[in-house]
Amino acid sequence: MELRERQIEELLEKAWLSWEDNGVLAEEDFLRRCNAEETPEPIKALENLGLLKKSEGQLKFTAEGRRRAELVIRRHRLAERLLRDVLQVHSQSFEPSACEFEHCLDSEVTQSVCTLLGHPTTCPHGKPIPPGPCCKAAAKDVQPVVMSLRDLPVGQEARLAYISSASHKHLDQLTSAGLLPGVNIHVHQRSPAFVINVGQSSLALDEQIVSGIYVRPLGTFQEREYYGRGRGARQRRRRRGLFGTA
Repeated sequence: MELRERQIEELLEKAWLSWEDNGVLAEEDFLRRCNAEETPEPIKALENLGLLKKSEGQLKFTAEGRRRAELVIRRHRLAERLLRDVLQVHSQSFEPSACEFEHCLDSEVTQSVCTLLGHPTTCPHGKPIPPGPCCKAAAKDVQPVVMSLRDLPVGQEARLAYISSASHKHLDQLTSAGLLPGVNIHVHQRSPAFVINVGQSSLALDEQIVSGIYVRPLGTFQEREYYGRGRGARQRRRRRGLFGTA
């Protein structure tokens, strides 16, 4: 049974789910998930690839098999989070889409998606998302990489990461007011109304809208220079042709 890479990943995903649901990699359950109750071919194929092994009569992952299965599950569950939380895809649709996404994400894109989402620990179904290197690095930081605007203290500056809202009306209102990914936001006050400064404008936001805005805190001089004043300087340099452009 010769397998393509996608087929290998799908088998590893089913093996992981069997292990996760049963506490052990149950052979019968795994074959049922593969729709292969009458043949042990999926097991033999993964054994030949060095991804599964039998030890003391028990089916188990090899170290390499576990590593690869964990990566597939991580990509799938991050894709679910992205589709539901950011893109607002309905629950009946995001699962098959996540199945497609998981085979397209490479390591760099996976880490970028994870960082964008603020390193979530569970998928929309409540199952754990295996952490990646970016999660372990972020755990050492005092501030989260991405956080809800409602958690930002007065006086803090942040860069808008994304807006999560099922209301197209709210999205249109925010974008027309200049709230777009990449702009800098400054929290002016939290009560009696939540007020932010965007450039030279002040905006009062209700709690529902605030809860759906996610930002990246700008805590260092270098970040402020790059995302704020530095952006204007870069644009001026481009106009003068210092970056090789007219």
